[in-house]
Amino acid sequence: PFIDALFTATSATCVTGLLTVNVADTFTLFGQAVILALMQCGGIGIMTASTLFVLMLGKSVSMKGSSIVLSEFTVSNKIDIRKMVKWVVFLVIAIETVGAAVFFIFWVGKLGVAKAAWAAIFHAVSAFCNAGISVLPEGPASMGNSTVVDINFMFLMCAGSIGFITLIEGCEWLKRRGKSQFRFSLHTRIVAIATLVFILIGVAGFFIFESENILKGMSFSEKITSSFFHSISSRTTGFQKVDFSLLEPSTIQMFIILMFIGGAPGSTAGGVKITTFAVLFFIVISRFRGSERVQMLGRTIPDEEVSRAGAVFIFLFVFLALFVVVLLAVNPLHAGAPIEAQDSDLPLVFESVSAFGTVGFSMGITSSLSLMGKGLIIFMMFIGRLLGSILVLTLAQSIRPISYELTEESIMIG
Repeated sequence: PFIDALFTATSATCVTGLLTVNVADTFTLFGQAVILALMQCGGIGIMTASTLFVLMLGKSVSMKGSSIVLSEFTVSNKIDIRKMVKWVVFLVIAIETVGAAVFFIFWVGKLGVAKAAWAAIFHAVSAFCNAGISVLPEGPASMGNSTVVDINFMFLMCAGSIGFITLIEGCEWLKRRGKSQFRFSLHTRIVAIATLVFILIGVAGFFIFESENILKGMSFSEKITSSFFHSISSRTTGFQKVDFSLLEPSTIQMFIILMFIGGAPGSTAGGVKITTFAVLFFIVISRFRGSERVQMLGRTIPDEEVSRAGAVFIFLFVFLALFVVVLLAVNPLHAGAPIEAQDSDLPLVFESVSAFGTVGFSMGITSSLSLMGKGLIIFMMFIGRLLGSILVLTLAQSIRPISYELTEESIMIG
């Protein structure tokens, strides 16, 4: 059906991973190739891909276009746009090639050369671009448990979620190591620390909440590997190795929070972004310390960035809350949904946040959505991919000075 084709195309382009049909069983090789191309374009950014094509034709990029592309990938506009795009393309090709090679080595014995090569390339792109779409019948779980393969998935998902500016600085550090001193930017340090913190929170939560449920019967090492896999996937990609309709409500609630937060700015991940959440967290810390300005890791955050973070978080939270209300009103769960999900609104809330955060986790209700429900999720995937960037660019415009100031008057807080 057209709605399912549109749903799949949107999910691939917005690197979400929610699907109403099984890609492996439904699409031909050509269809899968189209999905692969959409994931790759969506992952590196439509704007950056367009800029790359212009550069390949030997044409210049406008100042406005250069500013928009740089705002997607870096905190500074003092970087040559050609150098930035070359870095992005190089990193994408290098990381995906390494990931595909590892998949191929471990899958060729089970799938054969041709199928293993295609599956390796597809999953390397899908994992790095944080799309979470698989050409295996049951996703990554189809190939059984392999620690090396799971680590490869986690490496690709993390690399895609931390942002290109962090990857570029990491490469620069490796090049200069032992030759000259290199200082990571505040942005990169915040991304690295926040990413590690949220991964560990997800691991601890999944391990504790699911030890006597979905993880029961697994060895300790398998429980740890599965916890890391789903913790990393929850903020970025959406690859699942277990049935989410069987998870504990506490685990689902934890994943809703992690999906809403998402990955780093300038990455292939969605959400409100971990730097936004970090700034809001340190607002509270700074106030408790009695500091008027927000300070993080030995630096003071500009006031305009603090207010921008608050505006982005509040706007996106309210937008998502209103969307959930509309979806619950027009799409009550019916007989097509898993039995475990039919007596609760939680699966629809979970689906909405997953679409907004372009994650792709689902409790198994996507294919059972009504036509209106599918249309709303398509809309949310599209908005989730673009709204945050559009909002940041809008708020980043110069603030117009005013020639007067209104009288102050206090209100009660708390």
